[in-house]
Amino acid sequence: MSFAIRYKKERFISFLKRFKKSINRKVIFINKKKNVKNKILKKIK
Repeated sequence: MSFAIRYKKERFISFLKRFKKSINRKVIFINKKKNVKNKILKKIK
């Protein structure tokens, strides 16, 4: 019983870590896009 709980906990933690990584990637990607837009706007001005 305790083994099953521990196993589920481990899987849940690893899932959370993966989830965080993917969110971080999306945030970085969005920030890069914003930076590119800002650079282009500055060039136009």
